[in-house]
Amino acid sequence: MPFDVKNTTLRIISDLLCPHYCSLCGKIGSILCDCCKNNLCSDHTNQCLSCGSPIYDQCPACPLPFSNQWTFSFGDNQIRAMIDQYKYHSVRAYSDAFASLISSILPKLPQDTIIIPVPTIQRHVRERGFDHTLLIAKQLARIQRLSCEAIIGRAKNTIQVGAAKQLRINQAKAAYKIITQPTPETHYLIIDDVWTTGSSICSICNLLKKAGAHHLMVAVLARSGTPDTTLLSHRQLH
Repeated sequence: MPFDVKNTTLRIISDLLCPHYCSLCGKIGSILCDCCKNNLCSDHTNQCLSCGSPIYDQCPACPLPFSNQWTFSFGDNQIRAMIDQYKYHSVRAYSDAFASLISSILPKLPQDTIIIPVPTIQRHVRERGFDHTLLIAKQLARIQRLSCEAIIGRAKNTIQVGAAKQLRINQAKAAYKIITQPTPETHYLIIDDVWTTGSSICSICNLLKKAGAHHLMVAVLARSGTPDTTLLSHRQLH
């Protein structure tokens, strides 16, 4: 989807200065009112990001490169519409709402947990006027009273959106790099907005594991589409 830089700047200024209306019910006050937020939370059921099976925090059937996983929404059209507004129409206020939704599904995390956002390519940061994943991660860290560190960076600015699954897998293998060396005893929570094939998150987790990290967890706002057989991609990444 093309961006208009001038319109993006105007949207950011408006987003900061003007009152928001709830995107679901239209009530003035916030981009997602407490009532609608509670309704969304009441419908939540955690499911494996790979196979779609109901789980608590781990899937016994899927050999994923992380130990615990949580997703707020599985193919929910309302959530996906809000994500599109956030990313492609620069509605920055969604970052607080999305962080709150993710926080609502997390258990008590170890106090040494460091939240890591999946890094966004610089072209998209410039077009949107902000790093959408980093904003969510920072807000989540504030809510959870944890640290947020961008210890993973981009090695290549490849674009995953719209790419075929095998291309996404191949691109993700070379897309990221370690900025700060992880430690074996620290817990890491990798954050992203949408899981599609899982290639980006799995590549990041494998990179962290090779660098010495032992405790990896994942939380995403939404799982795209319906469950499919993505285990092949995960095995290829190991």
